[in-house]
Amino acid sequence: MLPAPATSGGARTAPNAPSRSRHVLPVVPSRKLLLQCPQVSRGTGSSVKRNSGSDQHPDHVSLVSNMAASEPRSERADARLNRERIIEAARSLFLEHGTAVEMRHLAERAGVGVGTIYRNFPAKSDLIAAVAAAVLDETDAELEAVFAIDDPVELVRRHIATLLRTFSTTAPLAMEMMAAPTFETMRGRVLAWLTDPRLDAAIQRGIRCGCFRADLDIPAARLFIAGAADPLVVMAACPPLTPARLEARLAELVLRALLAPGQPLPADLAPAGQKGT
Repeated sequence: MLPAPATSGGARTAPNAPSRSRHVLPVVPSRKLLLQCPQVSRGTGSSVKRNSGSDQHPDHVSLVSNMAASEPRSERADARLNRERIIEAARSLFLEHGTAVEMRHLAERAGVGVGTIYRNFPAKSDLIAAVAAAVLDETDAELEAVFAIDDPVELVRRHIATLLRTFSTTAPLAMEMMAAPTFETMRGRVLAWLTDPRLDAAIQRGIRCGCFRADLDIPAARLFIAGAADPLVVMAACPPLTPARLEARLAELVLRALLAPGQPLPADLAPAGQKGT
């Protein structure tokens, strides 16, 4: 067959000539370029087209996808850590100085910028609500451990101590908490602690085993226990009593009222010279 005539200005091309195969070497693009690629930055490496052959390296796509996905996770972890630092710093400052704390002092204590505080808590009421919620969450966990105690005397003592620690922390926030939109939720959680049927069950168990007085009225005893940890009691007693001493004295008074005749106070609560009485 005669070769095809040459066209003007063009090269001769055989009609059925096989195309030349080219081997493309894999290139690992820079991190910046990879993160700008929408398919990679979204972590959908499987959507990248592959050439026929083995010139595409899945490990490269997987590596870049993991690099891109790790950045948001790291940012979220940093944001959570900053939020926790702010709440913890606010909790200690509110306890020391009340809620009239300047944001710059809070930022210094938390080790963050003032802007970070406002990004997390646009208003001080938001921060107060977050501090109160953190305290309530801790108290929920502590009371679960308290209600697992079998000894009714120790259970009542630890119940009082837990509520005293909670209310000593939240007492400076009391007025702001009552004005917060979440107050009803907070109030409901506190009432749940004071009316938990497991506290009634512990008092009943103490009566049956002879630790508590047989003539105890259980609802009245529960009210007495709740009243011992009232925030107003905490505010009135601290100072001159330190929180630790207040906890011991109130636990002693409550247990003296509940214990059956002849039942001793816990050794560390009994005043000097009255051990075992």
